Amino acid sequence: MPCILNPARGRKAIAANPDLKALRHEQRDKKKRTASMFVKKTTGPRIAALDDGRIISVADLPLPQTRWVASRKQIVVQAVQNDLISRDDALRRYGLSPEEFDSWCMAFEKHGAPALKTTSIQKYRQL
Repeated sequence: MPCILNPARGRKAIAANPDLKALRHEQRDKKKRTASMFVKKTTGPRIAALDDGRIISVADLPLPQTRWVASRKQIVVQAVQNDLISRDDALRRYGLSPEEFDSWCMAFEKHGAPALKTTSIQKYRQL
């Protein structure tokens, strides 16, 4: 049965007992292993600065099964424009057709974020 280290016993007790010393090293090594963090390597940039001064990252992208509102469409379009994700990756991740995504891009470029609202599609198509 392993002995739990008691900090009140001090270093002398640990030095005198080799089992306690080994256990102490095991606990220290376990803490090091669990405290490490791994960052997934990506080929492209992780963040991008937008024209208005905001910074977006891959973490700001909406979930794949999302309800599409204008602000989420805008983030995806800006992420593709700033090379955070590729166009093909966006189409695949969100299940979009190329025509639908291209219509978002054209509407955003011509009229800005308000054109991405579903209620505004007819209004901005006529212009």
